Amino acid sequence: MNSRLSTLLIAIFAALLGLVAGWYFTIGKQVDAAALAKVHTYVYPTPRLLQPVSLTNLDNKPSTLGDFQGQWVLVEFGYMSCPDICPTNLAATNNAMKRWREEYPAYPVQVVYVTLDPARDTAERMKEYLQYFDPNFAGLTGNVEDIRSLAMQLNTIFEIEKPDEDGNYVVSHSDNMALINPAGEFVAVVKGPHNAEALFTAMEGVIPPLTSLYDLTAPYMPCH
Repeated sequence: MNSRLSTLLIAIFAALLGLVAGWYFTIGKQVDAAALAKVHTYVYPTPRLLQPVSLTNLDNKPSTLGDFQGQWVLVEFGYMSCPDICPTNLAATNNAMKRWREEYPAYPVQVVYVTLDPARDTAERMKEYLQYFDPNFAGLTGNVEDIRSLAMQLNTIFEIEKPDEDGNYVVSHSDNMALINPAGEFVAVVKGPHNAEALFTAMEGVIPPLTSLYDLTAPYMPCH
């Protein structure tokens, strides 16, 4: 076998290896609608536009979700006085994001935590609170009606219950998270209960080019 033919065969073999690797990291990583449903994730056939809602970031400056455009965003709702679900969700999100940054550093996802209890969750308190989970997490607060406007657009409902005789109260809310694409559109809702593995699978199944998002036909499921 002459050297020119050997070089050609090596080049063809290298190209085939590249194609196989490309297939693995795109087609091979796809998660279909049925698999997403198993992790309580439902994708809109067409991404939904969001109406801008003015809130306040952790530096006490006006902010909207539009400030995070250009990257994928995972929006999580909760409140600091929540006794169980909210801190559990934040811990799960933290673990999912650690793994995500290790496996997919080229596809960053910004977590945005929106409080449902702005009277108690000031920007200063939230900033300190979120540091315990992940200093990369962003946070938003604001007035109740503006937060409700954003929450309803992202399939989350909540109700601040009447306080007891000591002034303590809870916030009843649905356990949903939302995936927003880099254009600022709502593309998928991730319903609870949440854990790190399920959140990772949800992101892997929704974020292109890791999946063929717009070929998915999972039905939209409203929150309860």
